[in-house]
Amino acid sequence: RLRYVAKLGVVPQALVKVAESAPFEGPLTIRIGKKAHALDRQLARTILVELC
Repeated sequence: RLRYVAKLGVVPQALVKVAESAPFEGPLTIRIGKKAHALDRQLARTILVELC
């Protein structure tokens, strides 16, 4: 999982924006730069974020 999210660009100090949250525990769509990625809720819950 760690390698997968790192490959997407979710690394320390990365600016990650939640673009969309699907209903009924569906996936989150995140944006890193100009790229969008869908993450399932279980994976998204493992990522620690800090609001800026």
